[in-house]
Amino acid sequence: MGILTMKLRGLSELGEGRREYRPRASESVRAKIGESAWKRGIKARSDADLLRQYGRVEAEFEREVLAAKVPEQKLARR
Repeated sequence: MGILTMKLRGLSELGEGRREYRPRASESVRAKIGESAWKRGIKARSDADLLRQYGRVEAEFEREVLAAKVPEQKLARR
């Protein structure tokens, strides 16, 4: 049985078990989010913990990107 390795999108290693999630986003999305670079720190003790935390921060990023892409809705008059 071999070892499976994979590269997680936007994840970089800082050293001593610390990692940083810093995905790429378009200029328009960054402007709407209000941050020049969206990043979150991850400190994991195991690979399983890393995958759990990675899943959480990636979902948070995807929610913010989706919210930034949705056009502002105007309230209809009744």
